[in-house]
Formats: sequence, C-alpha cells, structure tokens
Amino acid sequence: MRFSRHQCDQRTASSTAGQGCAGRGANRSALTVGPIERLWAAQPELPERLYTIYTRGGGLAIEVPAGTDRRHYVNESQDVQQMHYNGGMAAAFLIRLHLATDDPGWLDLARQYQAFSMNSTQRQFETKQVCKSAWGGGLLHAVTREPIYRDWTIRMGDWFVAEQYDDGHWENSKYIDPNPPLHRKISITAEFVVHMDTIASTLATADMD
Repeated sequence: MRFSRHQCDQRTASSTAGQGCAGRGANRSALTVGPIERLWAAQPELPERLYTIYTRGGGLAIEVPAGTDRRHYVNESQDVQQMHYNGGMAAAFLIRLHLATDDPGWLDLARQYQAFSMNSTQRQFETKQVCKSAWGGGLLHAVTREPIYRDWTIRMGDWFVAEQYDDGHWENSKYIDPNPPLHRKISITAEFVVHMDTIASTLATADMD
C-alpha cells in the first residue's frame, strides 16, 4: 500500500492489497475495497484527469497539500510526465475481483478505468509509468477476447521490447530515476517481466481459441 504524509491513496491501496484477496478467492476481504468504486463515481473531471486519492473521512481529494507531488494526487490524462499506471492497475484488480465473484459490475468498472488509461495521451509511451496498462489490458483481453484489448496488449508488448536494454534489463523513466543503482534496475526489471508474462500468456491463450 502507498501512503502520503497526509492521506491514504485508497485507489492504489485497494488495488495493491486486494490483488491477493481476489486472487485467492477471499471474496469477503476483496469486497471491502469499496473506495475503488466510490473514487470513480466521485470523479468530477473525467476524462481530462483522474483524482487518485479517496479517504473515508474526506472523500475525494481535490486539493493537493503544499509540498507534495501533485502527480500522486491527480493523473492528468493528456500530460506526458504523469503516473499513467493508475487506470491499468485499477483495472487489473477489478478483473481479478470479477473472476472471483462473477459480478459483471466489476468488469464494467474495469473497462472504465482501462479506458482512461488507453485514451490518455499517446505520449504516455515516452514514460515507463505506462507499464501497468499492459496488466489491465491483458487481463481484460483474457476475459473478454475483444479486439480493442488484444491490440492494446500487443502494442504494450512491442513497447516493452523496444524499451529493454541489450542485456535484458529495464530502467525507470530518466526524469524520475536518471542514474538508477543496481537494486532499482532489478526491481523494475522484475516488475516488467511479470507484465510481459501477462502479455505472453494472454496472447498465447487467445491463439488457442
């Protein structure tokens, strides 16, 4: 889970913590992540921006506290240097929850979060923060077999390959981490391998249909 000094990012926290619950079939635990649904319903300025912090006491955080990075509170869809992982990460969790509960409402919400990701600026591919869109898109394709998600998953796969260094590792966006030490190279490479596994398994399974 990710916490700011002032508030908890309930969308991110819900997505990250809930993955394990939904993946293990712990439906009751996963269903306690209501903020991910309330956060979306409270959005006032879609599709231009996604406010990413929702708290039980304060609702949707519109104001950004002084001294904090605005990008952790607001995802501007048409700006380049943004946390473009938000929509894909939320969609990935919601698909897992849909598979665990067979509730079509979670699938519909996953589509909406993923649409925010896919309809954001095409320049999002200039940043590594687009990475989790492969997670959401790949799982949506696995469930729906719809061409829009297949094509996005293929595009994400091509992007990962293009961004990979000759020795096989990946690095974060240079404006975030210009000179990453070895442990951070290993961390992001491990994450991207997981995303590539999602892409490969999704597309391979589709070929068998």
